Amino acid sequence: MLWDRQDHAVCNLLDHYMVATGGEHENGLNTAEIYDITTNKWTALPKLNVGRSNHSSCSIDRVIYVFCGYCQSDENSVERLDFDKYNKKWQFVKLDFDILTPREMTVAYAVNETEIAIIGGRADNYLADVIIYDTQKSSVTKLPVTECPLVSKTASAVKV
Repeated sequence: MLWDRQDHAVCNLLDHYMVATGGEHENGLNTAEIYDITTNKWTALPKLNVGRSNHSSCSIDRVIYVFCGYCQSDENSVERLDFDKYNKKWQFVKLDFDILTPREMTVAYAVNETEIAIIGGRADNYLADVIIYDTQKSSVTKLPVTECPLVSKTASAVKV
């Protein structure tokens, strides 16, 4: 990698690249970089708008998404970067942050070609919710949560 980092996020892009974003190195980093697995080379990407650590990232097609985390600006934010030669700036995604409440240490997972699940994390306490981000509608929906008897009486799981 080009920068020393911990508490960062890494995601796959087009089965050809790895993208590393944010993390900690004395304070929250706003750096991003991409690793090309065929050339074995790291290259800098544009800087995030907000330095962040303990966040998550995910990609769909040619777009990289960065979710939540501990942000330098104390904002709950989501950013996206279209990976093409013409768009070289991270853009904030406007979402309903009453549904996607501030959190860090989440997991982001591409459910299909248009939706990303943002799973759990930590705020004032640990979270067991699943938020679906629709990348086409730029909207979020909280899935219903129910008690999961297989884990414990206090654990939660998504009812499918």
